[in-house]
Amino acid sequence: MKAKAVIVILMALFAAPAVGSGMTVGSGPALGGSGATVAVGSGMTTAIGSGLSVTCYSGLTVAVGKVPGDWDSPYDLPPTTALQIPVTALLQYQRVKTTRGSAFAPFRKYGLRPIAAHDANVKLWGYHVAIDTTRTTVAQPYRRFSHHDLYSFAVIDGVQPDSPAMYVFWWKGYYRHFAAQLRQMGFRMSNVAGQTNVLRFSRSDVNVIVDFIIWDDIYVMRIK
Repeated sequence: MKAKAVIVILMALFAAPAVGSGMTVGSGPALGGSGATVAVGSGMTTAIGSGLSVTCYSGLTVAVGKVPGDWDSPYDLPPTTALQIPVTALLQYQRVKTTRGSAFAPFRKYGLRPIAAHDANVKLWGYHVAIDTTRTTVAQPYRRFSHHDLYSFAVIDGVQPDSPAMYVFWWKGYYRHFAAQLRQMGFRMSNVAGQTNVLRFSRSDVNVIVDFIIWDDIYVMRIK
């Protein structure tokens, strides 16, 4: 009797379809409870809760029962349409540009595309953004962009070697992600005198400064 039960179990296991790339798992009830995690493979789409599906990157653990933007760790960017940009790549780009006069921009590698700037002093890159020609943005050039969704991202890159690069975004998760990486690298945060909405990250042995300009509707990371 026990042997038959074992055979039935083995047959059920081998008959079950393997979860592979591009498959959908769990179209019914939510997978796990609030705060549970599900490890997924490359390109797999996992149905989480009622009608919500999340396309996942290789090896990333998805938090189930949470909404985008509510993540336990600042390193765990949501695997939907958020850009996966390490702050180290942006710091390295600025350092090379400053010391050598020019550098290869890494932005395309992370999903951004060039945008016509109509300004010889800057180069623009964007992800899910467009240029809003109705806005006057001389004082705040980062407001020239209109964003399409929560994970939109834009770059204003000065062409001169000593000009800063500004990274524009609307989601607080990007700020948490970059700030956490900077702290791990030994950068210390401080306030800037006379600028209450600016947080500065710096290291005494590094000649690169990172400023976060924080408004109620937009974030700007300026690397100089």
